[in-house]
Amino acid sequence: MRRHVEALSRLLRNPAHMEQLNQAADYIRREWEKMGFTVTEQPVRYEGKDFKNLLVSYGPPQAERIVIGAHYDAFGDQPGADDNASGIAGILELSRLLSQYRPALKNRIDLVAYTLEELRPEAMGSKTHAESLVQEKAQVRGMISVEMIGYYDDRPGSQTYPLKQLHWVYPNTGDFIGLVGYGNSFGWMRQVRASFLQNFEKTGILPTRMLYVPFNTIGVDRSDHSSYSRLGIPAMMVTDTSNFRNPNYHSRSDTLQTLDFQRAAEVVKMLYNFAVGESSHSRTDFN
Repeated sequence: MRRHVEALSRLLRNPAHMEQLNQAADYIRREWEKMGFTVTEQPVRYEGKDFKNLLVSYGPPQAERIVIGAHYDAFGDQPGADDNASGIAGILELSRLLSQYRPALKNRIDLVAYTLEELRPEAMGSKTHAESLVQEKAQVRGMISVEMIGYYDDRPGSQTYPLKQLHWVYPNTGDFIGLVGYGNSFGWMRQVRASFLQNFEKTGILPTRMLYVPFNTIGVDRSDHSSYSRLGIPAMMVTDTSNFRNPNYHSRSDTLQTLDFQRAAEVVKMLYNFAVGESSHSRTDFN
């Protein structure tokens, strides 16, 4: 994961630097191809320019899907190590685990690298992908957006929230991974949380906190999962909570050196065991 973040954070991954944005996409493609995946390119048209999502799949082609994705673009001329090279590193590592362990699944897992998350909702690559699923009438069990999974802080007071009332319920220490969603995602989120908690009970490394609200409010739509939620597909975000914890958000200080790769890797293990456990009722200890 460190190698992936290092490679991506060297690039200016935004529409003002198309060549470098495409270099990031090419890097992701090469990594997937080295694992033996067939990569599909999905065109995304915005303001007269051609962008692209990248997709791979694992599992029975016609089965019900679990979509797990992350955006590879970054805000402005920033390294974007946590936002969101860490998410892409997580997707690539999840892919590697699937390639290495070759679990027999009942569900199909679609892994997606999105473009243009940092622009307006109508421009997001995830919108293009979500709409394509509706158009082809794909059976989708749920979607998970891997959005910033690398920053943790064990100091009291390091965690904030969009509403003061949330401080009464949630911890003020940024040592957990968050599950965030709205709309019809509640049942989907509970399934993911139950699986994540099993890992925490076994390892004690990374607690999980879940924030669900019935309606789109207090910024719970601030990632690619919103593209799916708006279309009625159960969707959620797995996140270190972004600017509510990470002081380097959307700045030049969002660098490789600020990330905790042990805990980021634990998120990937939990995602793997959820995706595989949902399909095959088996879990991997990674010992």
